[in-house]
Amino acid sequence: MVLDAFDLFKHNLHLSPVTSEALEKLGERCRLDDRTNVLDAACGKGGTLLTLAKRFGCTVTGMESRPEFAEEARRRALFEDLAHLVNVLDGDPGSLPFDDGFFDTALLLAPPRPFDSEEALPELSRVVRPGGWLVLSELVWRPGASAKASDAVREWLGRSAPAEILEMEGRRARFQAAGFPVESAEMSGKTAWEGYLAPQAHAILENRKEHRESAEALATLDAWQEELEIYHRHGGREALDYALFLLRRP
Repeated sequence: MVLDAFDLFKHNLHLSPVTSEALEKLGERCRLDDRTNVLDAACGKGGTLLTLAKRFGCTVTGMESRPEFAEEARRRALFEDLAHLVNVLDGDPGSLPFDDGFFDTALLLAPPRPFDSEEALPELSRVVRPGGWLVLSELVWRPGASAKASDAVREWLGRSAPAEILEMEGRRARFQAAGFPVESAEMSGKTAWEGYLAPQAHAILENRKEHRESAEALATLDAWQEELEIYHRHGGREALDYALFLLRRP
């Protein structure tokens, strides 16, 4: 039995350590309303799309590279009676099929792994009107934590991706240097992390019961469990956080 990310995230609304409350706060800062056109460039199962459409009545478009996640986002929009506001397209955030300046606001909420959000800026900002808003998020070091991180955390980061991890203020400075004024930068905090990881722990337990006869499935579940333990038992909680940045499009 082969398990993949869809099985891991089956109980998650958001596929990163953000909360609906944090997204609504950002929406208020961006002054979203029923005339606003919003893009989520990597929408996953549509959690952000649904949160913003429901709260602000804005038109939201999602891009998602995994067909099964895109289909789940569409299903959720229908179930929530939001399909008239939500449009989900299959595609990659690195090549957006929209005209320049098409959106008022664009979001790219990266998974909590090493990710260089500056690389995404040119294409993401291209589709936002001048003076519009960009919301980007990524994994960051807690202040002063990089020098004290455990070997387990460093090994996990090295396996995950080659991108450099910065502290939140370091990434803020990079955005500013690239010509994008940073209106706000905030850590997501432990509550958001628990809201992200707890549903995964639930999914792992369910899958262990269902697939206890499959060595292949159990090996996958062990790998997923190890990632959760990096955060809870091996120093991830003390070393890492997830930052959300609100930028102005020049």
